[in-house]
Amino acid sequence: MSGLQKFIGKVYSFDFDLEPEASSLILRFGWVRNPKSTTDNPLGVLKIVFKTNHICYYYNDVPLNIFEDFVNSDSYGKFFHKNIFEKYNFIKSGVKEQK
Repeated sequence: MSGLQKFIGKVYSFDFDLEPEASSLILRFGWVRNPKSTTDNPLGVLKIVFKTNHICYYYNDVPLNIFEDFVNSDSYGKFFHKNIFEKYNFIKSGVKEQK
């Protein structure tokens, strides 16, 4: 069981602001557990704010293990394109977030 999974029963969301050099694609990201998710690997909404437009995208039904692998990846952009982009439905917020 991972560190995130140990706390998932009490903590329902995680947010990360990245250092500017951490990713050329992603400014910040987070994950919020769906409270109705009852699996051992809960589903949640992955929030990603991209550097290019500062618009927030919400990816639905992303399993905790995918989020955890994303957090621990060597390249957020490569992981996003390979494991998240075009694999999960998303909603674009349309509101620019602050830098």
